[in-house]
Amino acid sequence: EQDSGKVGFNYKDLTYGKVLGLKEPFTTDEIKPKYRKIIAQYHPDRVAAMGEEIQEVAEKKAKEINEAYDHFRKKFDLN
Repeated sequence: EQDSGKVGFNYKDLTYGKVLGLKEPFTTDEIKPKYRKIIAQYHPDRVAAMGEEIQEVAEKKAKEINEAYDHFRKKFDLN
């Protein structure tokens, strides 16, 4: 039986949670701060001096992170 105070996450939610570095069990309150912390690590300005190859990897990872956050933002109306 599920506690009514907790959000039920499906497989897709848990997969996106891993992209953001969230560890189960996590709550919707943890999503935004974790997103902000992890996206800062892959920001193009932060990796600009590390070379083109690193920038490409960072851009790909940032895209995945943004996709994951966008999923949660839409599903749980996060601003």
